[in-house]
Amino acid sequence: MSTFGVVSRIDHLPRLLSDLAGLWQVHRIHAAAGELMLAGVWVEQRPDAGGTATLSLPDWLSADALPVATPLELSGLWAVCTTEGPELSRAALLDAIVDVTRRHGCHGDGRFIPVFHESQPLPLREAEWQALAARHPGTVLPPLQQSRGGAITFTAMTLGAEA
Repeated sequence: MSTFGVVSRIDHLPRLLSDLAGLWQVHRIHAAAGELMLAGVWVEQRPDAGGTATLSLPDWLSADALPVATPLELSGLWAVCTTEGPELSRAALLDAIVDVTRRHGCHGDGRFIPVFHESQPLPLREAEWQALAARHPGTVLPPLQQSRGGAITFTAMTLGAEA
């Protein structure tokens, strides 16, 4: 299983990150399980939605395209989805999201923000980010990092190239 976030607009990202920090803490307390790791965040950025964009996940997340368990949503601002089946690499997850959004009429408008665990060595993060950016030019934004406690923040990476 892979977990990723979806926001309808980039300005909803801070709300997602803030809300997730609290959700991760509740999960850790009640589930006594390992960490929940976010692989990335998909930013829909629908140009026709103007300032009132809200998520409509069934538009592009369906069992035949990208099987996900029931997403956790908040007021159309953000959603957190977990794929069914085995863990996907960030590249495979991004490929699936790009493919399914394009097949459902979102013509390259979305952007992907990879999220790396803080324990992953910086050179590996940079190499993976650059590979994702090369795989989907113009789609991959600078990454975030997730701490052991679940907080997701901007990373201290110095990126060699812009996506």
